[in-house]
Amino acid sequence: MAEKHIFQVTPSNKVSILWQIPQYVIITIGEILFSITGIEFAYSQAAPSMKSVVQALWLLTSSIGDSIIVVIALLSPFSDMAIESFAYAAAMLVVMLIFALLAIYYYEYCSYTGEDGDCVQNSITENKKVESLSTSS
Repeated sequence: MAEKHIFQVTPSNKVSILWQIPQYVIITIGEILFSITGIEFAYSQAAPSMKSVVQALWLLTSSIGDSIIVVIALLSPFSDMAIESFAYAAAMLVVMLIFALLAIYYYEYCSYTGEDGDCVQNSITENKKVESLSTSS
């Protein structure tokens, strides 16, 4: 008579799966806030004839980012999950610094409020000068 052996691959878990709900809620709220802000910024700063193209580029960059994650997951270059998380955090820090430098030094805000749809440019430094002049008087 053959004996049945039950092998336990992992030890019993005493943590409920419901603890994932707060993490999913927070990530979902962050995604919603980020997407709405980015799409609104892209729509408000694009020329009237380019609004749909700029929004399409916004969605394209999101899909490229998702594709990069899929490729990294398939290649699995990291042996430890902690190292992978730190690598993603380091990449995000580098991109954040590049974005901050571009936003501070190179971007000029446009307002398409004119009758003919022309861009009225206001750089950040000009806005700060105007604010400081109005508060000093």
